[in-house]
Amino acid sequence: MTKKSSDNFVEIGFLKKPFGLKGHLRFHQHSPESGTIFNVSKIFIDSNEFIVKDVKNDTNSPIIKIERIDNKEDASHLSNKKVYISEIDLPNAPKGKYYQSDLINLDVINNGTIIGTVKEILETGENNVYVISLKDGGEIMVPNVPKFINKIDIDNNTIDIITPEVI
Repeated sequence: MTKKSSDNFVEIGFLKKPFGLKGHLRFHQHSPESGTIFNVSKIFIDSNEFIVKDVKNDTNSPIIKIERIDNKEDASHLSNKKVYISEIDLPNAPKGKYYQSDLINLDVINNGTIIGTVKEILETGENNVYVISLKDGGEIMVPNVPKFINKIDIDNNTIDIITPEVI
């Protein structure tokens, strides 16, 4: 899930386990189709700035080399850490596609009525699942498939859904 933080940083993924002995790490990108990690020169981890020295594409996930991380032990301290970039470094999403950060906090509409907001997006493999915090205090999960998603309207800050219970 790509999430905007309050200080103009955007979460683009997280570091996975070390790769090799020289400080490389596997990287999980929330929006792999954007290729963001291949186009940035600096990232932020735990509010610390790091310079990206190299990123290589791999069949499993990109492999990233970060300045000042030169051995497997140092890399292991960064495993499972969230990776952020400055919001101004985030490229525009392809037409008809959205970053997860664009969707968080959108008003959720069903049958013309606002029922809640998108709280979180779970990455489940083929289709993400929107976790929606309902106005009545409950929560529902809606898969991102045409059967449940009528329209995403970023300009109006809304996502129109068909709730799973209705189908």
